[in-house]
Order: sequence, then structure tokens, then C-alpha cells
Amino acid sequence: MKITFICGSLAPGKDGVGDYTRHLASACAVAGHQVQLVSICDIESARSQSSGMSVERFCGVLTDPTTAQRAAGRIQAWSPDWISLQFVPFAFHPKGLSRSLQPFVKQLSDIAALHIMFHELWLGEKPSLSVKHKVLGRIQRHQILKALRNWQPESIHTSNQLYVDVLQRNGISAKQLPLFGNIPVAEKEPETIQQILPWYPARPNERIVLFPFSQSVSWQSAHVMEQLKQFADEAGVSLRLIQIGKNQSGAAHWLRIREFAQANGWSCDVLGAQSEQVISQLMQIADLGVSSAHIQLAGKSGAVIGMMEHGLPVFCTSLEPESRHPVSHIAEDLLFDFEQSHSTIVRLLKEPKAHKAHPRLSTVAA
Repeated sequence: MKITFICGSLAPGKDGVGDYTRHLASACAVAGHQVQLVSICDIESARSQSSGMSVERFCGVLTDPTTAQRAAGRIQAWSPDWISLQFVPFAFHPKGLSRSLQPFVKQLSDIAALHIMFHELWLGEKPSLSVKHKVLGRIQRHQILKALRNWQPESIHTSNQLYVDVLQRNGISAKQLPLFGNIPVAEKEPETIQQILPWYPARPNERIVLFPFSQSVSWQSAHVMEQLKQFADEAGVSLRLIQIGKNQSGAAHWLRIREFAQANGWSCDVLGAQSEQVISQLMQIADLGVSSAHIQLAGKSGAVIGMMEHGLPVFCTSLEPESRHPVSHIAEDLLFDFEQSHSTIVRLLKEPKAHKAHPRLSTVAA
């Protein structure tokens, strides 16, 4: 089968959906399919071959008719069986509008079967958003629904049950395609961990709690710490807190968390950006993972999925609802709501589970 993947940008390490698309396309190529990667709002124009894949990067496809014609011509000449649009509103327009995307995709839907992966939908589902963002969300919603009626895609996926439900309420049938983690499982190297964490390995009465990547400004870190203290006291253990990844938006939280940890005799290591190999090893030694995401949208977090792929139980701590229509069931064995999992957290702190990695990439590609 010949598949053309289309996304906003394919700049390596600069765009999360672009990196996702590269990994997914590579797995499809390994499985024996022919793959073409096309970006249409990239930071540079380039053509290359990568791991047997044809890569076509374009700037300004949606603003320059000549560039749009050239990009469409390359795709048509390649003659795919399927076109997979990796959709994020703000990847194609500064305000997340999709009007200029509609005619470009329409002409492509006439030459191949169309698949759409909604990584994000329109703004406005979150009750706490400002009036300005809710108005913008209504415009985005109108344009996306109009585009879907125009494109008539053969297949629609999204990464989480909340988006499946939102689309269903708007008359769109979609299925859930789980994400795969953004951190490959690396071989464990205790000596490397000891260079970063001089106290490693932890003592028998200590538990390692991992906070991956950044936390939002609105994250209620003080509440999370108080709850963790209660859980740790009930379990009779001390905690070692570790933060990893870029952390611009949540830096202030970690000043307060460090003070809280010191006041309670815990350690707190704020490690910042680390290599994928180091992050993987830290995921393997941790006992619990904590995310600032809401459990309803945990399925769209590469960090959450990465921890679960490493066998790490993950607790979602956001208290702010993502929708007025809560999802009734989240089908993930290692994913928990922090507020609803008191006994589970205490039990895992008393007797941590052994890690068993479950990489998803090949399964998702299949």
C-alpha cells in the first residue's frame, strides 16, 4: 500500500505532531508499505529520502497558489492509495482556522482515499476558557465540520475518548487510535543514573515519583503535594521527586515543590532537558508517574503514554474539567485519576509494581 502522510511541519525535534508522523510513517515502511511524508506549513522547503521514505517539505502551501500546485502535483505524481492528514488546527493557521486548508485537501481527496487523525479539535470544549477563545472555537468548529462534509473522508481517528465523544455529538463518527510514546525504551544503565542522581539506588523505604516535562501555569501543585504527603504518610514511605524535560511554563511550581520536599525530608531533583536515553532510564526506575494533564485528555499526551509504555503507573492531577460532558470510561490499565485513586496510590507506594515495557508503535501502525 502507498500512503502519503500530510502534516504542518516536519522539522525534527521542533514539532510534536511532525515527530509523531515521522515515527508512524517509519513503522509503516518497516511493515512493507511505501510512504511519502509531506509538510505544507514548514519552516523550510526541502526534498529528501529518509529510511526508505520520500520526504517533501513545503513552506506556504496554504498561502501561495504556486506552492500549493507544486505540492499537490508531487502527491498526485506519487499516486498514493491513502492520504493521511495529521490534523492540528494551529499547525495550518496562526488562529487555528481551516478555511484555506479545505480546497487543498479536497483536490487530494479526489485522487486517493482520505484518512484524518485529529490530534486536536477546536477550542471551546473546556468550560473555563475565555469568551474570546470560545468565540474562536465556534468559528474553528464550524470550519472543521464544513471541511469534513466537503472532504467525505473514508476514515477518521483521534487519540482519546473525549474527542471521539465530541465528534459524535457533532454527527461525526470517529474511532480511537492510541498514541505511542515519544520516548523509546532504552537499556537500563545504573551507572548513568548514579551520575545524575548520586543518591541512587533508593532505600527500601523510599519511592521515586517522576514528573515528566512541563506543567501548566494553572496546575495546582500545592494541592498535589499535600495529597502526596498524605499518601506517603499512610504508606509509611519517604519520596524522592524528579522533574525531567523543558519546564518554562511550570518553573515557578518547582521552586515551591522543592521547598515542600525539603520541609518534609524528601529529595527533589529538577533535571530539566535530558536525552531520550536518560529519560527512558528514569522512567524505568520510578515507582509512580505524575502528570498535570486531565485524565480525559491523557490519551493525547506523549509523555503520559511514554510512561505507561515503560510500565509506569500514571496519575493525572488536573482538577479543571476539559468538557461539560465527562467521559464515562478510560480503558487504560496504568492510568488513574489522582483524586479518585487514594487506596491505589497508597497500595502502589507500599508495594510498587515491577516494570514491564509495552511499546505501542508497531501495534498502532498496524
